[in-house]
Amino acid sequence: MRLKTSVIVALLVGLSASCSNQTTTSPTTSLTTAAATGPTAESFSSVLGIRGATSHAFNVTTAGTITATLTSVGPPALTVGLGLGITGAGPPCSLATSINASLGSSTQVVGSVDPGRYCVQVFDLGTVTDPLAFVVTIQHP
Repeated sequence: MRLKTSVIVALLVGLSASCSNQTTTSPTTSLTTAAATGPTAESFSSVLGIRGATSHAFNVTTAGTITATLTSVGPPALTVGLGLGITGAGPPCSLATSINASLGSSTQVVGSVDPGRYCVQVFDLGTVTDPLAFVVTIQHP
């Protein structure tokens, strides 16, 4: 697990240097958390602007697996970027992994992590023509 974490950290350092030209929006964000035995489930909802990126940070207290699924986006066929990464006390969200995602019910992004501060980010791939409401469901230990 430590080797995997070292590899993720090395990737994040390289990726953070190449992500300095991102445009970040400051939309209103709502978050709900359902605490139960087992993984914590969070729903992160916000609005994505044209050429924008919106992220949400969260703490992981136990080593395990993070998953993220784009559970709502309008229009449903629109494809946006969805990624997981690490963050410090504030922005930016330095992505370790990302995919092109559209509305889905199965997990779209997965990462193994140690305790720490992580983030999920939704970003425009050049497909957003009007502000876009979305919901991402995150599960983590």
